[in-house]
Amino acid sequence: MLLARHKADEQLYAVKVLNKSHILRKNETTHIMAERNVLICNVHHPFLIGLHYSFQTPEKLYFVVDYVNGGEVRTVAVPCAL
Repeated sequence: MLLARHKADEQLYAVKVLNKSHILRKNETTHIMAERNVLICNVHHPFLIGLHYSFQTPEKLYFVVDYVNGGEVRTVAVPCAL
């Protein structure tokens, strides 16, 4: 996890960095897509972090999520309709 600050509004975000080769080697493509979908659904949830941005390089995936001081990233099994 990385800590990032938005240049325009000074908002803090956590950046989760995922290595694509690790995802493919562990056959976790479906799991990562499910995580992304759950995070997208929680952008305005009062108790869960939400995904604000996502992007990729040829080697890595990046999820930019809410920063919670002292918080932990947990696996969340919440059904969501997109």
